[in-house]
Amino acid sequence: MVREGVGVVDRLGIRLPSDPFGEVLRVAEATRDNYSSMLQDILNRRKTEVDYINGAIVLRGREVGVDAPVNYTLWLLVRALEDALISGISVLARDECRSGSPGRLLKPPAGAW
Repeated sequence: MVREGVGVVDRLGIRLPSDPFGEVLRVAEATRDNYSSMLQDILNRRKTEVDYINGAIVLRGREVGVDAPVNYTLWLLVRALEDALISGISVLARDECRSGSPGRLLKPPAGAW
């Protein structure tokens, strides 16, 4: 995922201020006990920022001829989950998702979005 983003910014001529791979590891370590903002959005049935992160990498990559299949897959998966929540399709319950175990299903309340 990071490699694809680096490929896109390299092709765009953007110079990153630090090593993106090292930075990802640093941030992951520093925030390992946190829930990511995207997960928080999903758990709270809100739209995520996936279009502006993974989607942007995919679209800008297409403009400059760089494939980003991992970012594309993640973008589609998160968007599908958002769409499922919006349309009321059952998804994993919040507590089951946090525990990491497959579990009971929860249907979002009518008009959740």
